[in-house]
Amino acid sequence: MTKQKSAILNYLISTRGQHITVQQIAEHFAAQGTPIGVATIYRHLDAFVQERRVKKYVLDGNASACFQYDPTDAPPERCFHFRCQACGKLLHFQNPVLTRFSEAVKATDDLEIDLEQTVFYGTCKNCSHQG
Repeated sequence: MTKQKSAILNYLISTRGQHITVQQIAEHFAAQGTPIGVATIYRHLDAFVQERRVKKYVLDGNASACFQYDPTDAPPERCFHFRCQACGKLLHFQNPVLTRFSEAVKATDDLEIDLEQTVFYGTCKNCSHQG
């Protein structure tokens, strides 16, 4: 594992549970004084996705892909996504009612909801308190 690949992985581990864009990764390393090129970041992220260490989310046709550290030994997580229309932040959350709803849809209508592609839009707590 190269020094840059290791640094990117360690950064993703430190942001566990968050969705991170390539731009955020590049900005982080630039701020640390050790810039890493965007092409290099993409190359390493693609490898992490193939290794099943990182999940890649492409939720909007015009938004950047997001990446999230997710080691293979972690239990599978059924989650929904929320995009704040004020700040653009992408959050994920679990909700047993929505999970049961998606399971009920599958059972009664023979349709399967792809939870990794399901996005709810609204205003996050930080933005709603600012307004």
